[in-house]
Amino acid sequence: MSPVLSRPNFFLSVLNQMKEHDNQMETGSLEQELQSLLLLLAKSVQAKQALTADSVQRINDAFQHYHAIRLKLSIATPANIPVPASSCLSDKVSAPSLLLHTEFVDPPNQLKRIYMEAILSLLEAMEKEQLELQRCIQCHSWFIPYQRAKVNKFCSAKCRNRYNYLQKKNLMKLEETR
Repeated sequence: MSPVLSRPNFFLSVLNQMKEHDNQMETGSLEQELQSLLLLLAKSVQAKQALTADSVQRINDAFQHYHAIRLKLSIATPANIPVPASSCLSDKVSAPSLLLHTEFVDPPNQLKRIYMEAILSLLEAMEKEQLELQRCIQCHSWFIPYQRAKVNKFCSAKCRNRYNYLQKKNLMKLEETR
């Protein structure tokens, strides 16, 4: 995908805020469809499954219904172009550089834009690398595990410690009742 349209890993913050958005959406709205598509993509990445033709068609339909971005082309003037220190600008006139700008049509607080940007962020991440997504077994937040970890069940040390504390607490209660 070129040019890059979204912030890296923006999809994680949106996935973890989905419940907050539920009461702001109408049933059958484009926002709800975009939310379900984002969740579908995340679950397929988590399960290490390839996208189905049906999923791709649903995403393409959403792209057709919501024209989220505007493209602009501009010519960069030599004053706006950073010049490396090693280059020598003599009397040569260099060809002007073209700059392609992408911007979202809607303001950043609209749910349509938030979910579209999250979908694009996730698709860009999937395109760049083998992406791995997990859900924390303590707080149920989405996270990208460390690459060195063979098994990663928790999004943070705080969740791991809380989970272990609760497990020990429950074990102690069971032993007391015996």
